Amino acid sequence: LLGCDVGELGKILGELEQKYPKAVSARAGIEIIHANLLASESGVDLSICFGGALQSVVTDLTITKTTSALQIARLAWREGFRIFKMKVGGEDVVGDLERLINISNELTGVRFRLDANQAFTASEALRFIEAGLNRGLHIELIEQPVPKEDLNALDEVARQSPIPVIADEACVNAQDAVRLFTETAVHGVNVKIMKSGIAGTLEIIKLAKAANRKLMIGCMLESHVGIAASVALACGTGAFEYVDLDAHKLVIDPEGEQGYRSEGALLLSN
Repeated sequence: LLGCDVGELGKILGELEQKYPKAVSARAGIEIIHANLLASESGVDLSICFGGALQSVVTDLTITKTTSALQIARLAWREGFRIFKMKVGGEDVVGDLERLINISNELTGVRFRLDANQAFTASEALRFIEAGLNRGLHIELIEQPVPKEDLNALDEVARQSPIPVIADEACVNAQDAVRLFTETAVHGVNVKIMKSGIAGTLEIIKLAKAANRKLMIGCMLESHVGIAASVALACGTGAFEYVDLDAHKLVIDPEGEQGYRSEGALLLSN
């Protein structure tokens, strides 16, 4: 890529996709370089290049299956976080439910997004959702409750769930999105630049809108470079009902925030 013209990068990316079809994150990095260069040459913020719909978005904060969940939630609540994405599923579902109840009982106005990471069967997922709602928990959605290849189970949960079901691992590219939207009742998909690339993410957005499905944007613990691009895309398109861009709170990035700013749960594209 050294010495090539910025205008040639689009063609080069197409060639790289054919040569390295599975190296999505690496190609996404080049897409981010391309997008940042185009924005810099135009003299505008990257979010403007994506449409300029919003100036900011509100993210949740991920809390893992840890005994210190309540302490983490307390600190985050003081910073302004009101939405927690809770990891659930596996052997200790009773403990998972207790973590949510303890947080809800102590902190005012919290909402939960459940992330099962494929850990449930369809019946287990539905039972867990029911148990949480019966305890008065404000649950916004459940993400990838069942194994990614089991579309029948995903469809079963989506058809019976009283809350939105969002596919994550089951939706990597546009072809996956088409299959999900035609073969299941899943309510929406979680897209990530590092999972699908910028071009792939934009294509999935179009497909989801056409199918009248919900959109969530997530991250994969990338540095400020990836988060800044995701924040710009989320603000620029204004397409996402759910935002999960919290890597800046979960990893140590020596260079800190660049290309975006965070004010508690608020993310602003520079």
